[in-house]
Amino acid sequence: MADSKPQIPVGSAKAAAHGFLGPASWVNVFYFDIDAGASTPGDVIAAVADAVHDFYHDAVGLGGQANEWRTTFTTVTYRDATDSVVRLRVADAQTGTSSADSQDAQVAYLFNWATGDPRRGGKPRTYICGVVDNAMADSAFITSATLDGFNTSILAWLTDLPTRAIPLQLVEMSFRDNNTWRDAAVSYPIIGGTVNPVVATQRRRVDRLRPS
Repeated sequence: MADSKPQIPVGSAKAAAHGFLGPASWVNVFYFDIDAGASTPGDVIAAVADAVHDFYHDAVGLGGQANEWRTTFTTVTYRDATDSVVRLRVADAQTGTSSADSQDAQVAYLFNWATGDPRRGGKPRTYICGVVDNAMADSAFITSATLDGFNTSILAWLTDLPTRAIPLQLVEMSFRDNNTWRDAAVSYPIIGGTVNPVVATQRRRVDRLRPS
């Protein structure tokens, strides 16, 4: 096993989406396997950034996000060859459109991703803050209408990714096995996703509340 974290595989990309909910910042990380063909690294990075943009616009949906919630940029890291990594920050200004009151910044929708990873535990998940009060059935559960809408839009987004001009596959990227760094990272295709019917909470570090 390796002594340090391995790089992402050739032909894959890491996308870190950044944004704010009021004064609190958030970051979501996604990994993609890419069928780049003859596409340039710039074209691939643009395709990944577009996919992340569409995740928030379509799968999450701006209409269900508080108007204090916003995206700011996505940093894409693309490994196009064994000895080459291309990084670029792509602006992405989106804002929630709901005027309803929102839950606190640590409250989040929990997106659970289904993969072919045979290991137990540690499955990929994404926390999306900006939960609005009218999406809540009570103090713990999301309304059935909100839940059904998420689950339908997640599937549509995942299904669309491989059909794009540069085909993409959302993946779980595994860097460790049995608490040890792998010699090479392994990716598992994400084949589905659902939102947990109970809202989740995130730990909020102090540095996330300091001005950027």
